[in-house]
Amino acid sequence: MKKKLLNYLKCPICKGEFSLTIFKSAGEEIIEGLLACEKHFVYPVINSIPRILPDVIHRHIKFKERYKHELKLLPNFKEERSEINIFDSFFLQTQKRFEFQWLKWGNEDVIFGHTKDEDKHRVLKMLPNDVTIKNLEGKLILDAGCGHGRYSEIFGEMGAEVIAFDLGNGVEVAKRRTDPLNNVHVVQGNIMELPFMDNTFDFVWSFGVIHHTPDTRAAFKKLSSLVKRDGYMSIWVYPKGSLAWEISQKLIRQITTRLHPQILYGLCYMAVPLLYFVKTYSNTHPRKNAWKHCVQVIYDWYSPKYQTHHTEEEVSEWYVEEGFKCVEVLPMSTSVCGKKDGVLPCLE
Repeated sequence: MKKKLLNYLKCPICKGEFSLTIFKSAGEEIIEGLLACEKHFVYPVINSIPRILPDVIHRHIKFKERYKHELKLLPNFKEERSEINIFDSFFLQTQKRFEFQWLKWGNEDVIFGHTKDEDKHRVLKMLPNDVTIKNLEGKLILDAGCGHGRYSEIFGEMGAEVIAFDLGNGVEVAKRRTDPLNNVHVVQGNIMELPFMDNTFDFVWSFGVIHHTPDTRAAFKKLSSLVKRDGYMSIWVYPKGSLAWEISQKLIRQITTRLHPQILYGLCYMAVPLLYFVKTYSNTHPRKNAWKHCVQVIYDWYSPKYQTHHTEEEVSEWYVEEGFKCVEVLPMSTSVCGKKDGVLPCLE
């Protein structure tokens, strides 16, 4: 991370600003360090990535051992993890399932059956009517739920300053992908406990993410608070299907979400022939894509604990309720964007 990132960060618990202790750096890049708030909540910086999650320092044993003397000097630092950890109860399954996915597929050139050029075309389709590549240059963008980091890379190459943000250690994949770009920062954290200042971003992008939280509407509200006046937010969530589809998928996921990721991964290979008959949202298909890419689509659908489906009317109403104007339904189903109420007019 770079020091300028502190301008955008806050403690998700006490909402206060961070102080930074640097242990290891290279030029402007802080490789290892500690973020501490006024209430003495502590979060490590490891491999240049701020890890802003509850008790996360106890998951990184080598870091904790390496700086044990420095940690002991911090007021209220707890040697052990909290006995009751709400994060583990609600989010650990989701974190682990997506970590498996991004470490398995995230480093590839083809993701969900799409090349980088195809994903760039998707990004352009999800921009508001009055936003172009040219006027994204220099803007601050949050890629909320960055996963593999492909979209963060694309926005960074457009000249925007980007914060790639995700829940699990898949952020390592996003960092490797975006390392050549000096204008992309990577942060690990939770959308339900955001570590960012309100009214900060010119553009919040969240593609296929918030429907994997315990409360999709609440996640939307939290992200919308980060958008500055006259800024934009664009999201895509899973569309609602027929009654038969909704019931059948809920029943199947009652089983698949309880399976070990490696077992589910193997079973997904057996399910690939079903894609000859079932259309995927990514249009991944065994006639045109390698089986391993088809497997990713199936795994992504059946692995995480939380999954909700929505209508375009429902999502559009969320925007209105949070003070957005110029709400647009975009070409991809249940993909909607809006502009935060401000002084600049909407372009028709």
